[in-house]
Amino acid sequence: MAAVNFTTIYIRKHLGDNKDDISNDQGFEFVGDQTSIFNFNIEQNPVGEGYFLINAYGVQDKWHSFSINGNPFRSAGLFPGGKAENWITSFTIIPAEILVQGNNTFQVIRESGGDNFLVDDVVINWREESNTSRFNLFTFFNR
Repeated sequence: MAAVNFTTIYIRKHLGDNKDDISNDQGFEFVGDQTSIFNFNIEQNPVGEGYFLINAYGVQDKWHSFSINGNPFRSAGLFPGGKAENWITSFTIIPAEILVQGNNTFQVIRESGGDNFLVDDVVINWREESNTSRFNLFTFFNR
């Protein structure tokens, strides 16, 4: 039986080549082309694909990529939001076998070009093996 689990990583970083090119009233730290590597833990063995949702502001020109456990991929990536004033939430599938039991890492990587954008947070979701039995209403009412 599999259970669903998730974690939230509060990134709050400003990526780009010009720290004055975008409004940053929230005080996100300017980090250049990539965020630091963020760690998160998965207690049980993950099974199948996972996904993540990431919130970003000001992505206009490029698709940007991510690294999970050192595996870079673009998949759906962080896509242009149309206007610099837009917050977007991007959905990206994490292929099976990328997430592991124990320590995992996540990083946002800015592709070259003129984009300057803010990354707020990411929610990473996965299924994991579960040793707990679930309460079964059908069995309970049909005794």
